[in-house]
Amino acid sequence: LAKLSRVPDGAPLAAVSLGTPHFSHAEWMRLLPLLRAIAPGRGIPIYVNTGRATLTRLQEEGALDGTQAFGLIPVADTCTYVTAILERLDGVVMTNSGKWAHYAPGNIGVTVAFADMADCIRSAAVGHVVRGAS
Repeated sequence: LAKLSRVPDGAPLAAVSLGTPHFSHAEWMRLLPLLRAIAPGRGIPIYVNTGRATLTRLQEEGALDGTQAFGLIPVADTCTYVTAILERLDGVVMTNSGKWAHYAPGNIGVTVAFADMADCIRSAAVGHVVRGAS
């Protein structure tokens, strides 16, 4: 865990990347209420990797309606540590994925902060890394 979490709390945040492996529908159903409850809106993008079929289902259900206001950016059928999708690579990217935290620094050159999904969303809301907040 220490190898994945070298970024201290309080470090400015450039982005959040969730979903490696890709988020399932059930994971989205845990994320969306959290996103709406915390309502991040500081311009910190929250990328969520997911499968195309899952994304289509969410869109058909209307589950993603209004989530752009929170910085949510769904990414279908790829991972943000593989493809040049992140807009900024010059700051800390927070993730809840050990796989993403391991591969992203070498693949795309970002500094990674590792935490659970709730801390990732809270961090996006305040603009810097926070862990264990309630």
